[in-house]
Amino acid sequence: MGFAQILALSALASMGTGDFLEGLPPPPGMERDGQVAVYPPERLWDYIDGAAELYIDYGVEETATVAFKRSRADLPEIVIDLHRMADPKGAFGLFSAEEIRGAEDAGLGSASIWTAGFLVFRKGRYYARVVSEVSKDSTIACVAALADRLPSEEESFPILDLFPADGRIASKDGYVARAFLGIRGFDDLWTASYADSTGEYRLILRGNRLPLREKDLEGVGRIASVPTDESPIQMIELPGDRALILFYVRKCYYLSGYYGRKPDAAMIKRIALWVDGLPKMP
Repeated sequence: MGFAQILALSALASMGTGDFLEGLPPPPGMERDGQVAVYPPERLWDYIDGAAELYIDYGVEETATVAFKRSRADLPEIVIDLHRMADPKGAFGLFSAEEIRGAEDAGLGSASIWTAGFLVFRKGRYYARVVSEVSKDSTIACVAALADRLPSEEESFPILDLFPADGRIASKDGYVARAFLGIRGFDDLWTASYADSTGEYRLILRGNRLPLREKDLEGVGRIASVPTDESPIQMIELPGDRALILFYVRKCYYLSGYYGRKPDAAMIKRIALWVDGLPKMP
């Protein structure tokens, strides 16, 4: 990398979220509605009260927002929120939490989805969320200018490579920062989604921890089995005939698990083979 490139990357790294939205060209026939507003985490409730905690859980450092409207309109027709997270993992996690049926790839940033009136994309540690009343083409053209401005950075998540490939729905890989399924302390985990003849299910990886306790569930479910040295498996029964099965293998770097309909013996065997192959401590 040349000296000029290093200087350019350093300049981008020092820019705030508001700097990327300043001067962003509006859709045709529109103008900016007011000034770019910038919110630190401690003031995020002033802007998105009710959802601020989610962004803070994923490590938001700063949020900026800009709106565009037609000159005689009373209300904005496109609003762009740009969130800078502490690292790309946070942006990946927020993006993976967006489950929209029928959404399509908008071709922006590292990953994006578009559905009528709504667009999100991530790039590096940045996560953008757009609400729009204008056409798909006009929205994407406006947001593409923002995506091009954002710096690129390493987005490798090696832990995802540990999930088995057979039956995997790669577009549904996820990261959960806090309280998976509402279980207290069950956080900082990665998930991969799968489909078979019985439907969809998820496999789980996180750093190895102690088994869950009844007080961690707080009414979410019921612990049906306790792990032992001979059978290091904990089953948690959940509403809707769902189950969470956790494998506490000694000297394994990872706690692994299954979430879905109560599995049969064949499923348990497949999961056990995967668990046996996970990296062990020396």
